[in-house]
Amino acid sequence: MDIKWKIEKVTVSGDDQAVTRVYWYCQGVDGEDTVGNSGWCDLQSSGAFTPYAELTETQVLDWIWAPVTTEIKDLDGTVTGTVTKHLKDDAEAQLASQIARRRAEAVSAPALPWAS
Repeated sequence: MDIKWKIEKVTVSGDDQAVTRVYWYCQGVDGEDTVGNSGWCDLQSSGAFTPYAELTETQVLDWIWAPVTTEIKDLDGTVTGTVTKHLKDDAEAQLASQIARRRAEAVSAPALPWAS
């Protein structure tokens, strides 16, 4: 499957125009099947800073593709575990699932013989 990613827009804050939210779109093409997936993610400051005018789409994609680990805490605030999410892997798996589902539906619902 051919997958293409695109940053659709970003939101910024402060005088330095730090990127705080990224809106993304990815498209998967497999043969004649084309599906898409979109969403947004909030960014946390990493300490490194690139002026807004110098950002590249590749750099912003790398930011949103970075693994995000979230702590799981009990009611007392004690960390009981962690969950790591990978936006890129999850979104691309959803595209593959959409294409598989579309193909399965086509097989289970053939064209009516008199509709030709």
